[in-house]
Amino acid sequence: MTNLECKEQEVIFYFIKFTSESYTFIKIGVTSQTIKQRFKGSTYSNYSLDVIRSKKLPAYLAVQMETDLMLAFVKDRYNIIQKDGFKGYTEIFNL
Repeated sequence: MTNLECKEQEVIFYFIKFTSESYTFIKIGVTSQTIKQRFKGSTYSNYSLDVIRSKKLPAYLAVQMETDLMLAFVKDRYNIIQKDGFKGYTEIFNL
């Protein structure tokens, strides 16, 4: 998440399973929007999304949790072809 205006701002921390004909992976992330708003548009139209878990948290905590998980599971990072990528595609992991 970028441009946090306030560390105490409430955001959504999420785990989502993405599935397409070519890929299946988990994405973790933080958004100040609803999950539906965050993943609208043609970029995501090739994927079915299954929200595994989402929770409203203060921004500072959500960003710290995201960072900690990305570091803890770095060996499980999922590689996706650049042309199939999307905003946040570096925060995806193997199932």
